This record gives sequence, C-alpha cells and structure tokens, in this order.
Amino acid sequence: MSGAAPATDRALSAAGSRIDAVTLEPEPSAWADLARARFAELDEPSRNARLALGLPIDRPVIASGHQAQLWHAGIATKALAMHAVSEAVGGASCWIIVDTDEYAPGRLAWPARRDEALTRAEADVFGATPDQHVHPRASARPPAHIEMNDAVLNNLSGAVRRGCQAIGAHVDAPSIAHQVSLAAFDLLGGAGGHPVFVPVGAMLASGAWDDLLYRLRAHPALAHDTYNTAVRAHTDAGVLPLGSRPDRGVELALWRLQSPSVRRRVFERDLDTIPVTELAPRALLMTLMVRMRLCDLFIHGTGGETYDRVTEAWAQDWLDAALAPMTVATADVRLPVHDQPVTERDVAHAAWRAPHAAHHPGDLGDDTNQHLRDELVERIAEAERGSAHRAALYAELHELLQRVRIERAEHLRAHQHRSQELHQQYAERDIAEDRTWSVALLDTETIERLVDRVRAMIVQAD
Repeated sequence: MSGAAPATDRALSAAGSRIDAVTLEPEPSAWADLARARFAELDEPSRNARLALGLPIDRPVIASGHQAQLWHAGIATKALAMHAVSEAVGGASCWIIVDTDEYAPGRLAWPARRDEALTRAEADVFGATPDQHVHPRASARPPAHIEMNDAVLNNLSGAVRRGCQAIGAHVDAPSIAHQVSLAAFDLLGGAGGHPVFVPVGAMLASGAWDDLLYRLRAHPALAHDTYNTAVRAHTDAGVLPLGSRPDRGVELALWRLQSPSVRRRVFERDLDTIPVTELAPRALLMTLMVRMRLCDLFIHGTGGETYDRVTEAWAQDWLDAALAPMTVATADVRLPVHDQPVTERDVAHAAWRAPHAAHHPGDLGDDTNQHLRDELVERIAEAERGSAHRAALYAELHELLQRVRIERAEHLRAHQHRSQELHQQYAERDIAEDRTWSVALLDTETIERLVDRVRAMIVQAD
C-alpha cells in the first residue's frame, strides 16, 4: 500500500517446491483493525445487500475473489489470508467468483518433457480444445479424462489427476464456476476455510447493483467525468479513459453481454434499449460495488491493488463514498523443475570451465599432473622464443594434457555435460521459473508451509 512497507516472508525449501516470497501489504498488524473499523460503520443499504447474497450482518466480512480456476499460489494466498483475517476478527469470508464472461475454468497446465525439451503442456478438464472457452455459469458436468501424452516432469501426473479429481468431487455444484472454485479451495486442504461464494452474476440481481445502475442512469455525465478524472490522476494503473460519441453520448463503465462470448461497450443513450439482464460492470465498477456494500476488507493481488486506486478516487468523487479498505496478498512459489535457478553467469562460467578443464588437470581431479603442467608452463615462459628447447617443452605439455584427457575422459565429459545442461536449463527458465502453475501441482508439504507462513504473519501481527 502507498506509504507502507509490505511484510515479506522469504524462505527457500530444501526439497520440493520453492516458496520464494509471501507478501502481505500493508503490514498485517493493520488488517484486523481496518476490518473492525469499517464494520462499525455498517449502514442499512450494506446490510440489505449482504442479506440478499447470504452474507452475515453481525460480524465483519473479509472478501477476495478471482475467476473460477485451479489458481496458482499467488491467488491461493489471497484465499489463505482472507480466512486467517476472518478468523482473527471473528468474521466471515466472501469469495467473489467472476462468471460474467467466457474463459477456461477447467484448463490445467503442467511442465513436461517433449523431445528432451522442457515445454508447457495443458488440457481442459471439461474437454474444451485450446481455442474453446466454457461459460462458467453453465451447468456443472462430470470432468473428462485428461490425456497426458508428454513425459510429465517429476511424476506430476499424479498431481494433474488430483486436480481433475478435485473438480470431479463437485459435479453436483450449481455451475461450473462453483464446481471449480470449490475444487480450488479443496486443494488448500481446508486452510482457505469455507467462504460464502458470491458469483458476479448473483450480485447483478441484488439491490446493490440496482442502486448503481440508477445512479448511472440519473447522471451519466457525472459518472463518466469523475471516472476519467480518477484515471488521469493514476496513469500508472494502466486504466484507459472512457470515450464518447456524438450519436450515443458518453461511455459508461459497463459491458453489454449479448452472448457469453460477446461483450460491447455501453454509452449513455444505449441504456434505454439494453435489457438490464444484458448489463454487467467493468472491473472498477464491480470492485466498487463489492467494497462499497459487501465487505469490510477486500484482499487484492498486486494487479488489482494498482487499478483499484482509480476505483477509490472515482467512488469518492462520483458518490462521495469511502470504500472498504483494501490490502494485498500474494506469493511466489515455483515447482522443483530444476535444482536451483540458473543465471546467465552460471551458463557463462560452465561454458568457460569445460574447455578450461581440458587444459588444467586439477579441474579433473588430478593434482599431480596439474603440478607438472604448471612447472612446464613456467619453463616454457622462461625458454627463448623460437628455440628448439621451447618447442620441445610445448610438445611435452601437449603430450601431458592429451594423456590426462584420456585418463580423465569421464571427468571431462561431466564438465561438458554440465555446460550443456545449464545452457538448456537457462533456455528453459521461463517455464522453470513460472510462478503461475496451479496449486494442484504443489505437494502437500509446500501447501502446508505456505499456509503456516500466511497464518503466522496474520496471527503474529494481530
């Protein structure tokens, strides 16, 4: 958060996946108090909105959310922090499921070997092809069997199956979005708690959404102008300003969802012709609604925290509303694809060491011949240039090195192999160092360590 240092817990596992960093921002000591203070100001519209969506009104609500996927550890950390804070304040958890556009809820990827090269393999639990999306509000279906034709790295085939089984355990869920979200929480071993799931689609049938639509209709120019003012004040957020058209008026922070895969921009003069059921909020308007009515603390990832600075400024200017405070939770966890990260310097050193070893017996474990080699080098340096004696010493040195290379061929090949190995690993670094692999691929010990670190940071702070 602005002006406050994040709490970052860094550790490296000796085995299994690496937890490179767990970051909670601002300092977690503030989180519980922020939630309690906001809850103390709970107003009647917020009570009504929470009751309509199955949220309690007698204790603080901690919220976060994401698309329905078997998320990576950075997103899982939001769920872990949400549960830890809700326990600390005796509150409840609310997980917002983004289900208003098509994506691939059942897509699962893993690192694999193909023709000896590390590659990214993926398949869809629901049988969708790579160019297909599934609407998350569709009815849940039994998952398809995933074929793993590539050589799955480090016995990850069991982990891929575990992800499929987690989704398959909830075929009775009301939608694919619910099914996959339940599976994602199951993969955390209960450490994410049992939040109230609130799909965005359900929020659009609530009074909180009706109220915002009324305000947009009543004063579209005000909503438009204050939005753009907030965008211009936070250019680092990367949010584009709303436009306008002479025939349709000013653009609003809405989408028209004419079909699951088609969404269009909405202008003020469109509002009288578009059915309410086809209107949906853009990202800023959605989090504005959640933070204005549904929660007392909202936990973002790093990207959401950046754009929601715009949301805060917009809500203040447009609605004279202070939103529920937001915090940030994320983590960098990487699979044990390679023993350790490979740098460009590592590659260069290995590339140097292989030919160096061919001329330095000591690098091959032969200290005796290294001593003889050094003596010959000194004698060559002292010998007269162009002399027969100097040429004879060169020949002797060459013969010595050739003999050592034959005797220590296995050691020399090891250096050459290591150089090739590091070169390949460096070429594979984008896959090896990817932090977005699903938590389904993490071993139980790594998940437990991640849970412990998040809890410790929250509990110790509170």
